[in-house]
Amino acid sequence: MVHDASGLRVWFTDPPGLVTQITDTTEISTAMAEFIAGPVSEALARLPRTPGQRLIFLHEWTHFRSYEPAAREILTEWAMSLRDEIGLMLFVISKEANSMVRMGIKVGTMTLKLAGIDSELVDTIHPALAARGIRPRS
Repeated sequence: MVHDASGLRVWFTDPPGLVTQITDTTEISTAMAEFIAGPVSEALARLPRTPGQRLIFLHEWTHFRSYEPAAREILTEWAMSLRDEIGLMLFVISKEANSMVRMGIKVGTMTLKLAGIDSELVDTIHPALAARGIRPRS
């Protein structure tokens, strides 16, 4: 799936989950967040899973530099609505990201952990995918 206005790409995975990739923009907009919380979430709900199988999310946001405050709220509410279904949420951000972006993501991962969602920052996408056996859904 692609959010045409921003170039945000989403692909679904095995084991069940998704990868989001910010490709053409540096700001996460409200429209992008609504795309993830709406059509992407609806498609995610249709993925076949075994009973009790939890989702794995990987957000490859190396181009990410800022976000609209409403986008952060939408994405936080979305993650919290799925907290019982998410097994792991990974974030890939640029080593060159400014300290405010890195701090914001770290605060976000701590908030997710407090809500019972295992989350962490990783340096690059491919080793993170390989280490967890994540591959595109065929």
